[in-house]
Amino acid sequence: MKYKTISKFSQVEQTIKKSKFIGSAMPVNSKGEAEKFIGEISEKFRKATHNVFAYRIGVGDKEQFLYSDDREPSGSAGLPTFNAIKGSEVTNCAVVITRFFGGIKLGIGGLVRAYFSTAKAAIEAGEIVEIDIKRSIKISFPYNEVRLVMYFVHQFDGKIINEEYGEKITLTVSLKEDYIEQFIKSIKGKSKNVIFL
Repeated sequence: MKYKTISKFSQVEQTIKKSKFIGSAMPVNSKGEAEKFIGEISEKFRKATHNVFAYRIGVGDKEQFLYSDDREPSGSAGLPTFNAIKGSEVTNCAVVITRFFGGIKLGIGGLVRAYFSTAKAAIEAGEIVEIDIKRSIKISFPYNEVRLVMYFVHQFDGKIINEEYGEKITLTVSLKEDYIEQFIKSIKGKSKNVIFL
């Protein structure tokens, strides 16, 4: 499985009827990272009229999201910002739209369009990329099976993230989710001494 996100921090700016809208987007991997980014941008632009935000993290039933209108009329700012994230099919992304009010009211429809278009532009400027979902698995095996296990770890483009050496070797390996089943099958086909924990 894959998911889409943005590859880097981005910031865009547009002026609509004398109001300045600054869109800041950031790739994030957790709710904590999203909140930290939102806090930093809100602090940087603390003199702004509004700092509206939205974030989306995870995929499927693990998805988490939150958005805020930050004193704009309900549904006119946070939800359009979130809809720009969802509509771009990205996750693990936080967006803050900063507005400096220019004296001309935009109306609900105008606000929805302004926040949505600024968020969309910020996401596109962050360069959308596809990332493979990875999972880690633990493997325990006798020392004489190390060459076999390492062969398959490399064959399936795995990454060792933890090693323990006792009576047996225990490795934690990170693999693309799509590869895990085949990886286990391949090793089990060659050895009965390798245990998947």
